[in-house]
Amino acid sequence: MNLKKSSGINAEYGESNLLKCITRVKMFRLTVLAVVLAAASTLMVDDAKLDSVLANPREMAQLFEEFEAENHRGNSKEERTMRFREFTKHAKEISAHNHGDYSWKEGLNYFADMTDEERHSFLGLNVTNALRNVVKLEKRADSGDYPASKSW
Repeated sequence: MNLKKSSGINAEYGESNLLKCITRVKMFRLTVLAVVLAAASTLMVDDAKLDSVLANPREMAQLFEEFEAENHRGNSKEERTMRFREFTKHAKEISAHNHGDYSWKEGLNYFADMTDEERHSFLGLNVTNALRNVVKLEKRADSGDYPASKSW
């Protein structure tokens, strides 16, 4: 079917952009799935163990190494120091929350060593390229030769 003649859509432009759009949607879905799976893979540390780890710096370092290995982290020494500081900060926040009177518990997950800015970058919907993915319709040239009436 010739899309250009039948529907006014530029077939070459529309098909290539449609394929790009489909590919981007698939990649977006895979990215979301990866983030969800990573977030779901929490380090299983109960409240009592987390409290003892927070009290012992050597155990905290060991827990952080386990976290790095599980989340495939491999950074420079400076970045590891910063990540360890963020990890410790979030572990304390998690412990304080879990000792509170809440109906749900927090855990150490993929986001535990991220800065607040990095964590916030995962929130919301990113639609910056949404308009680029829309298949554009070709404008028809106005010839001005229209019949006075049309018999439908």
